[in-house]
Amino acid sequence: MNERELVSEYKIAKEEVERLEESLKTAKDRFDKAQIRLVDELQSKQASKTARYDGLGCVTLKKPIVGARTTNEEQLFEYLKSIGRDDLFKLTCHHRSLSSFVKEMIENGKQHELPDFIEVWFKPSTMLTK
Repeated sequence: MNERELVSEYKIAKEEVERLEESLKTAKDRFDKAQIRLVDELQSKQASKTARYDGLGCVTLKKPIVGARTTNEEQLFEYLKSIGRDDLFKLTCHHRSLSSFVKEMIENGKQHELPDFIEVWFKPSTMLTK
């Protein structure tokens, strides 16, 4: 394969990924809306599941998924400690933050200061311009 063919293959693959990502986003949105309408319908009837339909099956309401986040991590940690639930948190360094720090060290010529327990790798990256 020559360079032009490689660029063409790259462009086609990139466009396909973009199409599929957009299609997935649309499908997830359609699914979310259909699920909300179905849940509303079942709740209005005070039902926990639908009838069984040939070729489709039956949909059952599950317990809601609970999500939570905090607006003040310090207060949250103090609260959890005060009730003896400090087992719920741990000190971590997010992989993207660590990668950003390592990139900064490399750009400042300080990669030799990085300890051996930090594994560094490089992933080739490309950009298509028209």
